[in-house]
Amino acid sequence: MKIYILSEDIYFNLGLQAIFTKSGYDICTLCPTTDALNFDTSCKLPCFLIIDIHDPERLDFLTGIDMPENLKLVFVTNYFGIDSVESFADKLLSKRLPCSQIIPWLKKYGKQKYHRGLLLSAPERMILNLLSQGMSPNEISRRLSVSVKDISRHKVNVRHKLGMKKMNGKSLLYVNDYLCKMLLLTSIHGQIAQHTVI
Repeated sequence: MKIYILSEDIYFNLGLQAIFTKSGYDICTLCPTTDALNFDTSCKLPCFLIIDIHDPERLDFLTGIDMPENLKLVFVTNYFGIDSVESFADKLLSKRLPCSQIIPWLKKYGKQKYHRGLLLSAPERMILNLLSQGMSPNEISRRLSVSVKDISRHKVNVRHKLGMKKMNGKSLLYVNDYLCKMLLLTSIHGQIAQHTVI
């Protein structure tokens, strides 16, 4: 297994390098400020690109890069331990995941082929995004010129489709983070079935 690390956090980067090197994996650290990311296209082993950049605009450069077919993107999150979104614990790599669990998590993630976020309609994604920005259903209703009842129905649909127990500020941020990264992935690869978001 070959692992590329693209992180703005030097300590997280060094920690991952230590974990993977100790386990005998081939590691390559990439610089987030460089537009030219070089991947070993001759490598036939499974490859992972661990991305620890959280600003969606800073991730746009990924859309113009040629990536090997055997490369899976792994997104890192700062959110962890949110009961209402337990079903997403295997989708985003948490910075707070214990060191001993990182490699088993990565192996499990490598087998995934399913995007829960693709179940959401465009209006549901928009409402989820506005809710995560702190807007109330009444404010969203006025902004989008739809009834509060429609907003509530979309909220219930989002909860059921994504397996969320409840919607609170923290879980909304986590799920919105997931959806932004999932949409970026689909724009990078076009083929949803080949790649999974974390």
